[in-house]
Amino acid sequence: MPNIQSQLAARFVATMVRLVACLAMVASFTTQAAPFVPESDDTIVQRLPLRLSRDERAREAALTRAASSDLPSALAATQQAMQRARTHGDPRELGRAQALLAPWWSLPAPPSAVRLLRASILQSQHHFDEARRDLDALIADPTAIPWMPQARLTRAAVAQVQGRLDDARNDCVELSRLRQNGGSAQIDLLARTCLAELATLQGRLKEGSAALAELQATAPRDPWLALLRAEFAQREGDAATAESQFAKATHATATQAPDTYAVAAHADWLLQAGRAQAALLLLQRHGGEADALELRRAIAMKQLNDPGARAQVKKVRERLNAARTRGDAPHAREEAMLALDAEADAARAWALAQANWKDQKEPIDAWLYVRAAMAAGAKAQAQALVTQLQTQGWHDVRLNAALRGST
Repeated sequence: MPNIQSQLAARFVATMVRLVACLAMVASFTTQAAPFVPESDDTIVQRLPLRLSRDERAREAALTRAASSDLPSALAATQQAMQRARTHGDPRELGRAQALLAPWWSLPAPPSAVRLLRASILQSQHHFDEARRDLDALIADPTAIPWMPQARLTRAAVAQVQGRLDDARNDCVELSRLRQNGGSAQIDLLARTCLAELATLQGRLKEGSAALAELQATAPRDPWLALLRAEFAQREGDAATAESQFAKATHATATQAPDTYAVAAHADWLLQAGRAQAALLLLQRHGGEADALELRRAIAMKQLNDPGARAQVKKVRERLNAARTRGDAPHAREEAMLALDAEADAARAWALAQANWKDQKEPIDAWLYVRAAMAAGAKAQAQALVTQLQTQGWHDVRLNAALRGST
């Protein structure tokens, strides 16, 4: 059915551009606290925001009914759920996306579109090895050519999270070749952005910085490019550029709210700079009810000695308990931040930061590892990691600052 396949592939290219880059931030985090079990069916675990209008809910319900037997409807409904997960940072939407694909989810060789979505969902739930197996199979399938750009980009994202930067770069290079062989300008933008970001992470700082600036000049309103430049400036210690680019990355328009990932990253930068009040205002202005943003509120209030900080930390804990009852995947990065920055539990933060580093090796994970190690009195381990990363070409002023105990 080549015509249907081509139509589905075109839809994917149009709607999944930012999903693979942001969904890793969506998965909820859990703690080792005892699970919360409601005393009765009437107990309110959490109040959910009403995000859809009545007409939108009706259309969504119709699409969901059709999804049980109709693949195009299932794919459309799944993408909508994943988009909401990205925008609102709500892991329940990922569970909904997986449920919509239930008739095909467990197939060893599902349709290519399902395999791609399954890999993206698995990635966001931190099941990186399972996601990679799906992506390897998809990329090796000569009949899956229409989905190849997203497959390459998703596999590059998985490799980057795991610290396999050479593997990520190989996929980005292959993505650029797809553009050279007749791909769209959108593929070209994704490939160049991917390669530019990796250059900043592999020690080619001038090359990466210039490439990101050039890309942003061609797409000045792209919030993702602004976020990449902001994070690079943060690692370089360029406060002025970080300030302006984070503002662009979290600027809301009449038609688009900033992603949860961008708001959390901006808040983290403000908190690192000792600007807890500004972080709190940012979260009040843009933050929804995502667990990751509620955590940043707790940290900001803790830094401000806000009388409501204890209640906010309790709120976050209750949400973590609710996440555990739902069976959400653990998120050691966020757990370690909670222990280190909101609960002052250095020993637990250090254990969690080490566990997180085994699975995730992005700049924020290295910075968290070093901070937690220093708080727990494990300076030798912190120094060893910084030395190793610098040998590999990493440059992040936060790491040496953390070694000095100034962050």
